[in-house]
Amino acid sequence: MNIGLTMGDVVKGVGAKLTKAFAKADKSLPMDSYIILNALYEKEDLIQNDLADILHQDKSGVLRKIDYLQGKRLIARIPSTEDRRRNLIVLTQKGVQTVETMRAIEAQVFNDLLHDISKEDLQTFHKVLINMKSNLN
Repeated sequence: MNIGLTMGDVVKGVGAKLTKAFAKADKSLPMDSYIILNALYEKEDLIQNDLADILHQDKSGVLRKIDYLQGKRLIARIPSTEDRRRNLIVLTQKGVQTVETMRAIEAQVFNDLLHDISKEDLQTFHKVLINMKSNLN
């Protein structure tokens, strides 16, 4: 039993299914862009460094993604009132609507994937994932 391969296959498969569902709803964005939008939806007023930490990517790569999302008018840079050298990254109204639509699509995809899995199995799976995540540290 190779858990790593199976997990990799599932992650790739879920990503492909989400990408296809997003495209079908005309909400096609790169997955890392969706992750940024989700992070901003969860916690307002993040800075570039926060997003780099969330994505586990270098700051210059995140800067390109921020520029891309700003070009699509999904996010905006707002100067910090506490430190003029920092820009807060916030969702625009269009960004909020996009995240909410994409989250609804994501929920439907996961409902379809999990429909025949018992609640107990899902709870066990979630517990195992949490344990694995804690072992990463």
